Amino acid sequence: MEQDDYGTRAGTVPLFAPPLPPKISSISHEFLAKWKIKRREYEAEMRARCRVSGENYDVVVTPIMESFDAELLDTFCELRLNQASVDVTEGMLIAEIEHIAGSVKNKTLPDIKTLFMNSLRLNMTESDVYARVLDYFNECGKIVRANGLMECFTGNDGVREKCKRLVASLHPATLKAEVKQCVRFTHKSANGSA
Repeated sequence: MEQDDYGTRAGTVPLFAPPLPPKISSISHEFLAKWKIKRREYEAEMRARCRVSGENYDVVVTPIMESFDAELLDTFCELRLNQASVDVTEGMLIAEIEHIAGSVKNKTLPDIKTLFMNSLRLNMTESDVYARVLDYFNECGKIVRANGLMECFTGNDGVREKCKRLVASLHPATLKAEVKQCVRFTHKSANGSA
């Protein structure tokens, strides 16, 4: 290789290296919850690449089946899906991954009140109020997804319970009291002894 003017090696380096898909090396709830986030980022990056390059997304994106560790895929399909891996479709894998990541971890419901009180914090250093609120709701969503609590917060009762947890986790106490009063008097349908 030749040296360039800066004393570094000059050679051919691909300017547009394809992003690598996240691998599945475990089927634990925690791992799959994190993997889903990485996979969503990978797919977004691939869609952006296809918009620029004109490539067909379905052709260039790596299927989930190929993201699995090969031995884990065989074992997973045999024990979890009761089928050989060659007979399993992409849709079947996606459905089972969604089921695992969307279920309560170990089928044991954590103390949701304590979980939210200990984990959910409003970023008071953020000066933009709308960004602060959006971040607070985003953090709530992360806690819900990481612990497989999506089913706990569906329907009207679930939404009301989620609102209660969001309000109860607010700090400082003056902000919590102000939000409770606002909910009580201006959003009566959302009120539920927060």
